[in-house]
Amino acid sequence: MAKIVGKDFEAIKAMVETFMSNGDNWTDGQPKALSLVTTGSQAWDLAHRAGVTSYCYGDTSKDLPGIPDCVDAHIKTALAAIFPNAVFADKYSY
Repeated sequence: MAKIVGKDFEAIKAMVETFMSNGDNWTDGQPKALSLVTTGSQAWDLAHRAGVTSYCYGDTSKDLPGIPDCVDAHIKTALAAIFPNAVFADKYSY
């Protein structure tokens, strides 16, 4: 079930790509490729750091309304599409 589609998917993909490409976010100062993410836990960590969860769940301090009825499983589905090499061990239900 895809809840995060269209402009919402493009927005969170852009957030992740921007975060990964900014060398200031990494100790070695070098940008990183999406293909380097190989685990679900890495994908979730990057989602939190890039602001994806705030975008999806909403954050009143940042004027982000969120995506109505969005749950972890929806975000996981989007993350799996953004990080094609990531293997997610946890099972999610909608």
